[in-house]
Amino acid sequence: MDALAPRAPATRNSYREHFQRFCQAIGKTPDELVAQRRDDLKSDDVYKRHRIEMLLKKHIADLREREKGGSISTQKLRYAAVRSFFDAHYMRLELRRTDAPSGEGIGKDPADKEQIKRMIDVASLKFSCLISFLKDSGWRLSDVLGLKHGDINDMGDGFWNIKKVTKKERVASNTFVGPETTELMGLYLHKREESGESITPEAPLFPSDKGGFYQTLPSVSLRISHIAKMAQAKNISAHSLRKFFQNTLENPSLHIHKTWIKQFMGKKLNPGDRPYVEQKTEKLFAAYKSAYNELRVHEVPTRADDIRIKAAVDALEVTGLPIEKIEAIKRIIRAKRDITIEEVKRIIKQEKNEAQTQPNGGCANGSNCPAFKEISEAELLSHLQDGWQIAHTLQNGKLIIRKG
Repeated sequence: MDALAPRAPATRNSYREHFQRFCQAIGKTPDELVAQRRDDLKSDDVYKRHRIEMLLKKHIADLREREKGGSISTQKLRYAAVRSFFDAHYMRLELRRTDAPSGEGIGKDPADKEQIKRMIDVASLKFSCLISFLKDSGWRLSDVLGLKHGDINDMGDGFWNIKKVTKKERVASNTFVGPETTELMGLYLHKREESGESITPEAPLFPSDKGGFYQTLPSVSLRISHIAKMAQAKNISAHSLRKFFQNTLENPSLHIHKTWIKQFMGKKLNPGDRPYVEQKTEKLFAAYKSAYNELRVHEVPTRADDIRIKAAVDALEVTGLPIEKIEAIKRIIRAKRDITIEEVKRIIKQEKNEAQTQPNGGCANGSNCPAFKEISEAELLSHLQDGWQIAHTLQNGKLIIRKG
């Protein structure tokens, strides 16, 4: 890993994971491979001197024959990772040019709106947020997973701005995400806070299951590909969301210069692009905001409904309800896609009635404030028996329940 230090973090992690998989496949540890290579190189037997080369070529052939895991990109990465390991130990493998995996991968398709919508609907809350963030920002998965809460700049109206130097290309990127993503993120952040997590500016925006930043990307990438399969989105991966962003904004009717799109995505600029680089975030934001409806995957409510819903939510501030109750009502409303004004009124009425039947509005000093939790349908019965109530049904089939 020290020898790989000059490479991008994503490359280092990818090489480590591919080398570990090679070790697992042949049943040897890295130390055992080093010891074997050192011993083999002392031998006068030509076959023994090249035992590890033979192991690698057989492993690549096995990958090629498998139905899963044998893509040309996987073969090439596995081959490069193993070679790199022995190079780092000054025991270079003697391989011919023809030994390397050859060919081109078909690649993943750009995702379309319906596929992304289904992926968001079937994923867990964290991965719904991650998928939405990727399609809104156009960033690589490695860059999104490296974000901290302190990297977010709130632009208002549900838009966030993020400026970072990308990990792979070391290019300055200036991108945004819109309300479709930030509303989901609000629900996700609330869930993390309710679980007892202290969210500081240094905390990861998308923490791993063990807490902290993700150390490897392939597992997250595979999870997104699995979600795509669940949503019946064929040949779709995390990179497909980046392609969706680029294809969407390159629509000539949006009139966004290709250099600005590269700035959003953190792509390298050609020498001829330099005169068109935009330094002012305000101008980039205006272009992004004007095109945002094209990046949405859910229908936008009619303007009349939009105004009425906003007015109903804003009116909560003067009802005299505790702030905790108001925020709980807002979260329920924001969690539902394409909500109607009638549904908003019903939710507000129900929550107000419940608050009035509880002492001090149900939130005396915050001690009786309702708790919210996202669960699957299979978990519902045990929670109902424990005094929880259904607050809302999400489109992905999961439920938001409340207690208190």
